Amino acid sequence: MKYISIIFFTVIIIQSCAFHSSQLDYSKINDALNKKISTEHLIYHMSKNDSVNTDWEETYFDWLSKKLSIEPTKKIDYYKYQDTNQKYLLTKDKGNAVAWGNSLHTIWPTDNHEIVHVLVSEYVGDPPKLFTEGIAVAHQVNPLENDFIPKWGGKSIDDLSKTYETNGQIPPLDSLLIMDQFFKYNPNITYPISGSFVKYILENYGYDKFYNFIKVCDWTCSLSKIKTEYSKIYNEDIETSWSKWLELVKSK
Repeated sequence: MKYISIIFFTVIIIQSCAFHSSQLDYSKINDALNKKISTEHLIYHMSKNDSVNTDWEETYFDWLSKKLSIEPTKKIDYYKYQDTNQKYLLTKDKGNAVAWGNSLHTIWPTDNHEIVHVLVSEYVGDPPKLFTEGIAVAHQVNPLENDFIPKWGGKSIDDLSKTYETNGQIPPLDSLLIMDQFFKYNPNITYPISGSFVKYILENYGYDKFYNFIKVCDWTCSLSKIKTEYSKIYNEDIETSWSKWLELVKSK
């Protein structure tokens, strides 16, 4: 399968946040993507000569919804574009993929990143960027092939994090918690380390605490509020959790 490779992601994400999904012209999109396939959990929209791997996506969705303990109340709209040019023409978003509300817009025939964003944001909350991208990357696995090691660019996110820590490339924690700071760094570093950190806290503290945290602290929260709410829920400050994660990464 293809894992999402993100090019020029810093610019793209900032632009995407400024462009609200309500501005999308869905009549225009649906005219262009007029081939529709409906499955148990998703409705796929694509060009007449395009295709998606519905079997893979359904298998992943079944695994993901159970892993997240989220039971969707409606089908997700999966808009599949032929390439970034078509996607930009119809959405004005320059990236490979983006999630808006209960829909995702992607150039990939399978997508194990944006689906996470849809489920978490629609049914739990929209957390600070370290946690938003972290939970998506932490679930970039391939259940169809029994591969449950999250990867970025085909490499283990824990292995990548160890390399970045060894090379002194991991950005300061405070910068990763705030939107305008997070995207100043190389996404091929920030995304896998976010995924590795979130995987660590999910494995060691559980999903319930994570959900309780993001219900009270979204991506607009100030740095002080993020740290205060995290400490209340996890019974330790985020710097301590971060240090524990780094020590574990270094030991692997």
